[in-house]
Amino acid sequence: MSTSKINKRVPIQLHLGKHEPLISLETWTKNQILRQARNHHTAKKETPTRTYLTSQVGKCWECFAQGVLRRSGEFVVLQGSPGGRNGYLTYRCAAQKEQGATKNRQGSPEPRAVLQKIGLQTAQTLDFDAWKSRHQTTLNAKDVDGAVEALVKPLKLPPEWHPAILAYFQDPAGLRKMAGVRFNLEQKREKLLDLYYEGHVQKADFDKRMVQLTGQYEQLETSTFPEKSFLQPYLDDFSTLWEVLTRVEQKNLLLLMFEGLFFDCDAHLRWVIARAPFDQLLGLPPGGQRFPVPGGD
Repeated sequence: MSTSKINKRVPIQLHLGKHEPLISLETWTKNQILRQARNHHTAKKETPTRTYLTSQVGKCWECFAQGVLRRSGEFVVLQGSPGGRNGYLTYRCAAQKEQGATKNRQGSPEPRAVLQKIGLQTAQTLDFDAWKSRHQTTLNAKDVDGAVEALVKPLKLPPEWHPAILAYFQDPAGLRKMAGVRFNLEQKREKLLDLYYEGHVQKADFDKRMVQLTGQYEQLETSTFPEKSFLQPYLDDFSTLWEVLTRVEQKNLLLLMFEGLFFDCDAHLRWVIARAPFDQLLGLPPGGQRFPVPGGD
């Protein structure tokens, strides 16, 4: 007598339904995107998570232009801020914020000592008053984020990237699974070739099995993704894909794409350093793209 337990969650018999679907595949897939996005947010509705799109990837142009860097040699980043009573979101230089906090605690020590105390290295020629004057205001997040979105939305995703993106959409582990299936097919192909060359497989049987393996390999990218017809427009038009991403996903993508997006004190984008291969996809030259001050010479 068997004592094994039956998993009640495993269906014993499946019956195909005869009713019409309540929602379309497109609506269902879009809802799955929204459902997965909720996993990034806090469960407390009264204190929702605030995500600043350009924080961390955004850098302070004013610090860079005057030779102010982190002691590690990294650029000074922009940090998000709620913006006070008005409720609009802003960005401010991290060095500006840290320098202000140090001043409040210690009074008015020597400026260079203040910057060094908060982990910054400065050029010997630094004009502290000029540096400070360029940090008097915060940056409106709408202006900064708008400039970033205008930069990335024209991006064209190469067709050869589409299978990997579709695999990830189906399952975060989809890339690994797809690679595993491809590896197994390649191993079968190599083994079949060895058996044929060693004389263990007749040519007719070899040709038949090779055609089957080749067909499975070619269909791997399409047959694995039933949602491809719905998702293809998003892959063809990155601006549409960008709009359905959550703010957290957009920010993570920016961190993947860019080494730094430099903004001056007037929220103008002054320098863009993109990582490979996004620099070529965005048409940026090696070493990044610098932009003149609007209205300047």
